[in-house]
Amino acid sequence: MIIIAVINTFKRTEKKYILTSGIYERFRSAISPQMQEDQYGWDTICSVYYDTPHFDLIRRSIDKPVYKEKLRIRSYGVPGPDTNVYIELKKKYDGIVYKRRVSLPYRIAMDFLDNRTLPQASGLRDRQIINELSYCMEHYSLRPAMFIAYDRVALFCPEKPTLRITFDRNIRFRTTDL
Repeated sequence: MIIIAVINTFKRTEKKYILTSGIYERFRSAISPQMQEDQYGWDTICSVYYDTPHFDLIRRSIDKPVYKEKLRIRSYGVPGPDTNVYIELKKKYDGIVYKRRVSLPYRIAMDFLDNRTLPQASGLRDRQIINELSYCMEHYSLRPAMFIAYDRVALFCPEKPTLRITFDRNIRFRTTDL
């Protein structure tokens, strides 16, 4: 029996900006008295996004609708078979991001995504998120569509724990060998 290791739900506002190297350095310097690196420091994030055969989810997202959603599997670093990864359902409604995710060993997560083999859940909340992921996979007939990786540093404010700033660089992607 496989038990889901971690359940996370998030509700937050996200703002994204493209910075030049010079602006990044000045901004980091300006915020350094208030912000510090989180427990992970710099990390490489690897994600495979799932979409329909005609890329309906990303096409909809580009149109900036009031509501949109996406499903991905995410790892921090390159995962091995027993490395915990996250399967995430990310929804955005009226500018607010809602993310629900489960943490599973990579091999179990891939069995769920590839073969729809439901992992065991330790409680109702776990089962609810697994059901939402399953519904999304079936409703849209999702399949792996794009791999995206980048190097990220995550900062937090000790005085305001809900304030988080991340910087991503060395962004790369591919649509083959997913």
